[in-house]
Amino acid sequence: MQQVQAKDLYTIKVLGQPQATSDRVFYEETRIDEATQQYLTAIYAIMTNSHKRVRYGTNGQHDEQPRVNQNGSWLAFLALDAADTKQVFLQAITGGAARQFTTSSFGVTDFAWTADGTAILYTETRHPERPKKLHPARYTRSEYRFNGQGYFAEDETFYLMAQDLGAAKPTEYLQRDFDFKLQAVSPDGHWVALSTAADPLDINNPATNNFLFDLTNQQSIQIHTHCPRGAFTAESFSPDGQQLLFSGEPDDVPTDLRSCLFSYTVADGKFALAQQDDDQEIGSAIAADMQQNLSGRAAIFATDGQAYALVCKHGAVELCRGTELTPVLAEKIEITDFDVANDGKTAFVTYSTPVSPSRLMVLNLTTGAHDDLYNPNADYEQSHSIVDPQAFSFERDGYRLQGWYYAPAESLDIHPAVLYVHGGPHAAYGYSFFHELQVMASQGYGVITLNPRGSSSYGNAFKTAVIQHYGEGDYDDLLAAVDYAQTLDQTIDAQRVYLTGGSYGGFISNWAETHTNRFKAIATSRSIANWTSMLGTSDIGSSFTPRELSAQFEADLNDQATLWRFSPLAYVAHANTPILILHGEEDYRCPIEQGEQFYMALKQRGVETEMLRFPKSNHELSRSGLPALRIDRMQAITDWFERHE
Repeated sequence: MQQVQAKDLYTIKVLGQPQATSDRVFYEETRIDEATQQYLTAIYAIMTNSHKRVRYGTNGQHDEQPRVNQNGSWLAFLALDAADTKQVFLQAITGGAARQFTTSSFGVTDFAWTADGTAILYTETRHPERPKKLHPARYTRSEYRFNGQGYFAEDETFYLMAQDLGAAKPTEYLQRDFDFKLQAVSPDGHWVALSTAADPLDINNPATNNFLFDLTNQQSIQIHTHCPRGAFTAESFSPDGQQLLFSGEPDDVPTDLRSCLFSYTVADGKFALAQQDDDQEIGSAIAADMQQNLSGRAAIFATDGQAYALVCKHGAVELCRGTELTPVLAEKIEITDFDVANDGKTAFVTYSTPVSPSRLMVLNLTTGAHDDLYNPNADYEQSHSIVDPQAFSFERDGYRLQGWYYAPAESLDIHPAVLYVHGGPHAAYGYSFFHELQVMASQGYGVITLNPRGSSSYGNAFKTAVIQHYGEGDYDDLLAAVDYAQTLDQTIDAQRVYLTGGSYGGFISNWAETHTNRFKAIATSRSIANWTSMLGTSDIGSSFTPRELSAQFEADLNDQATLWRFSPLAYVAHANTPILILHGEEDYRCPIEQGEQFYMALKQRGVETEMLRFPKSNHELSRSGLPALRIDRMQAITDWFERHE
């Protein structure tokens, strides 16, 4: 058996965005090409009776978002035109070559079929011709950049367009000065659900403005959510067009981090909670590093009027039904994407497990019976020593804490171990394939993971227990996980235990650097060291910092006592452990100045410290960054630990 290696990024494939028809299911398949260093996505269909697999799309490189019209005659998808601009392409379901449909000179950002399947709705972003010479960029808005998107231009205008299948030119429906999202189309063809920021100029208001746009008279109707700070996404209209499902966060108080399902009644404008237990978490918050190009769908109405939603629970993602959120598929897996067929009885699910990166499943919604349709990594799984982690839990400080331990891929008498800390902090490890953890286990490390207080999938009280308490109970939870892992595997060498993590996990790594000598070496990625500068330089600093540290909606820069109290930089005089600092130069979530400050302070203290800067890399480096740099990053961490055995 072969060991899992960092370069296996080029071998593993992942699936997403299933789209069901009466006799087949379309889906995306994404792989990474080593020669071009690109993430390549192709569209396939599997016939539900014969299981025959057929490729659709253009060249199988940048085809994405398969969408079938209502009568099942046409497949629409996004692909690049000759000028490398995203356009909608059409292809007959019966086969034949795909053809370019839209010709937007600015490119299509999102699209949907009209209800009768005879036209495409799409959005585009226009801007005036810009000078090619270097010039200063002027910013007047508080949100002027965002991680992974770069700096925002303030001369853009946003449009909703429609183009009939038989028309040569599109029709302009809606124009706005601020970005808006195309989210759902009613089955009667009357309404389009759209959303935009409630007040794009208010730095302290994260709420969405959700509204219906009438395609007939081109008027908008405001959806009153009665949640002044709530952020909501329209997921799906009911078959009769009278109900609209939403997922989102009501955000009533700073310690309300619930992610819930809501319904909106078109006739009377009533917006209400659509789940009986509002502590069940809608969507997925699982931390992993392989999934790509997912739809983000959290809920859907089936043709029989039944609602289905994804629920994140104790490290797994389940498919549930109705307001009771009754589990239909509740196994130790992460459901990554799904769709319900027109018969209302069958669902198609892409999912991951700790030992399988990605599979496509067919699910009987009546009986719960299910079967795999396709596993793109079957050969890989059979030929590699993939570690099935041991789930564990223990009681501490009034909480039941859950984690997973990856033993070394090869049995060793005495071996090192590494504690991994996820980001967020409101994310979660779980029942999903995590390539980097497998790489570490293949190199002889026992890998310890834990969902400390603050993690998702255990209810709002657990999720918010870290607020105002960073580096306290959460940090102690993680140290306790190291102790517990040593009872599970008594061959762990207690003198060779290492620590690494990114984002919030980077904060914890920096906190441990300045609060304990327990770890042999530390590698901290995209970390937080100084909350004062984090507040002013992070793309979410002005909202995230006050909520997490002070349980407040608005920041108070004068409260330096709190900001400094939770800053690892404040305790750098106690640092001794050799530490590697890894940071992306285009990280706007935890800007590189965080790593730079920590690096210089440690150097001044004489602590053994190195910094690794990753060009053209943002906060998502380890998940969707340049593939060669993802591999360099993994190798750098193991090299650092090996240097400090």
